[in-house]
Amino acid sequence: MTRSKLKILLAEDNPVNQKVALHQLKHLGYDADIAANGQEVLEQLAQSPYDIILMDCQMPVLDGYAATEELRRREGQRRHTVVIAMTAHAMAGDREKCLAAGMDDYLSKPVRKEDLEAVLSHWMRSILASNPASDADVPIDLDRLHQISDHDSEFELELMQTFVQDVRANLEAARLAIQSGNLPALEHQAHRIKGASANVGARSLQAWADCLERQAQNKVLEGSDSLVANLEDSLAQVIAFMSL
Repeated sequence: MTRSKLKILLAEDNPVNQKVALHQLKHLGYDADIAANGQEVLEQLAQSPYDIILMDCQMPVLDGYAATEELRRREGQRRHTVVIAMTAHAMAGDREKCLAAGMDDYLSKPVRKEDLEAVLSHWMRSILASNPASDADVPIDLDRLHQISDHDSEFELELMQTFVQDVRANLEAARLAIQSGNLPALEHQAHRIKGASANVGARSLQAWADCLERQAQNKVLEGSDSLVANLEDSLAQVIAFMSL
């Protein structure tokens, strides 16, 4: 799952706030649909599932708290849509009220792009971790691979062998960067893996590398070992799938 494939619903009734949020999301590489109130949120969810809802707490018809409570009632144990509260009040107890309604996280308005990026990156990692088979069944976008090779099977084999060799070297360097606490080096290796993976259509590798790069950019070392392990697993899936 990449950022562009993450399904986000923005629940916001103010047109100015809608434009600002959509602009921030677009700049960060995300797309989003809009619901103007909590009732529209429930109606759109009945038509199509979403990965994340950015939920304004104060909306007409049905507010964010009531919409989330009804969403949780409908979902039961079947699934769990991530709901991130957005509120302009930022008063003591607001976060607890949001969590009590069934929301997963909290952003205070006006929303800073850096805060939005951090919370979305966190929950994208969580979604990937809880749905490991989403891209693992077909770890390579074959349409992309056939397109760049002009359906030349020999070139595809040569390209993928080079890709695997290069990613292995990048992962080894990433491990060393983690051991030495070298965040710029870790970011560089993650960026290399992400770029190469995007080029050949290795979707899961690209998504995990994006998570690792963002984490290094945010100067967070904790959890990097697990992300590298996920990258190694994804590479193994590519090798098995391509019979390399």
